[in-house]
Amino acid sequence: MLRHWSIRYFFVVVASMVLVAMATLFSVNRVHVENQSEALATFVRAVAREPSAPGGGETRDAEWRAALQRGMAEAGFPQVQPVVFVLDEAGHVMRQAPEQPVREALLVLEAMTVEPGAYGKVQRIEPVEGDNRSWLAALEPLEHGGTPGHAVAVMPLEMVMPAVERFRLVRLAGTTTVIVVGWGVVYLMTRRLVAPIRSAADAVRRIAAGRYDVKLDRGKGQPKEIAELMDAFADMAERLREHEALRRQLLAGVTHELRTPITSISGLLQAVRDKVVTGEEAELFLRNAMKQTDRLQKLVEDLLEFNRFSAQEITVRLTHADLFTLVGEIVRRWHDGQGEAAAGLSLCLEADEEEDWSVRTDPDRIEQVLVNLLNNARDEMRDGGTVRIGLVCEGDAFLVQVADTGAGIPEGEQLHLFEPYFRGERKKRQIRGLGLGLPFSRLIARSLGGDLVLAKSDASGSTFVLKLPRESR
Repeated sequence: MLRHWSIRYFFVVVASMVLVAMATLFSVNRVHVENQSEALATFVRAVAREPSAPGGGETRDAEWRAALQRGMAEAGFPQVQPVVFVLDEAGHVMRQAPEQPVREALLVLEAMTVEPGAYGKVQRIEPVEGDNRSWLAALEPLEHGGTPGHAVAVMPLEMVMPAVERFRLVRLAGTTTVIVVGWGVVYLMTRRLVAPIRSAADAVRRIAAGRYDVKLDRGKGQPKEIAELMDAFADMAERLREHEALRRQLLAGVTHELRTPITSISGLLQAVRDKVVTGEEAELFLRNAMKQTDRLQKLVEDLLEFNRFSAQEITVRLTHADLFTLVGEIVRRWHDGQGEAAAGLSLCLEADEEEDWSVRTDPDRIEQVLVNLLNNARDEMRDGGTVRIGLVCEGDAFLVQVADTGAGIPEGEQLHLFEPYFRGERKKRQIRGLGLGLPFSRLIARSLGGDLVLAKSDASGSTFVLKLPRESR
């Protein structure tokens, strides 16, 4: 396909160059004819001003030749001068130069219009008998001498195009040059365009084979569009590599997270079934098995819930609520349910109580998001700290800010926080889970018409912001 495109492009280039050459020759020819016509008119006016009465003698002939030379100099003609006739009022030739003009010039004189109405105009006489050239003729009245008459000048029309056509070697060289230059242009442009596309095609095949470590050579001097295509493709390949790594991490994580409670449940139940433990100890084993069952159920529910939200299969139930009251109740319920985990942890709710916090939202979904943010804040502060929940009114949105005083999130992990199944290195070591909390919370926030973002994270702590629209959706 690229080869066919190259051939088409070559013919387009060659045709364009031929058209440009023809247009240039036509323009040059037209300008040349105009200049020649103007020069001929200037020449005949100069001759008409000179005394040119008939007569012989060396003196008169010398004066006539000098007058013609002055006319040629004024008109800017080269060495070859036009054929000149001096006619009386009846149209008879009184003087001419050269003394024996060519037959074609005499035929042009017979064919041209010789009358006062033709003064100052250059006439174009089409090919005369025995001559395939066009001629130019100009007529002016004599300004000196006792006998009235006309000065006439005729000369062949010097066409540029036929002159070029007569040089076959030049034509052949020009055609060859056009072909070589056109092919060279096509080759260079095709090479610049095809090389990166082939590189991208090879990269696609490598990716299809499961090899994501592709490197695209942009080269130098590539067109802007090709460079942008290469950059976009490189970004896509990098994202695919990251997603493949996340997929493998997910499989490993899900397998580990599901296998652990299943193994625990199996071991505990087998101990009770085989009477390894009895009485109160058996009851304790059964309670632990139920806890592991609840944990397993929670993992499965998280996966199902996230997949349903990703497929937009879950609808939210909007209702009118007071955001300040709602957030306060959620924070209190969460704190009361923490038990010993709340030791050393302080909560602070900050808001302007006089502000109208009326909002139309889904309280249950808001609680899901805030509970997840509070759990993350708690996990970041194992040794205690402060969680500040701030409510801010900003334009047409309410902002719920959840800030902790933990160690912060590493900069390299911040870009991936909201990607499904992503878990930071610290969480992998300390906390079990599938890495769906923040992605799930963002899906909920966006389903409510808002968003969830990481506002800041450094050594002094992290701040997440839940944005909610003020107006009803």
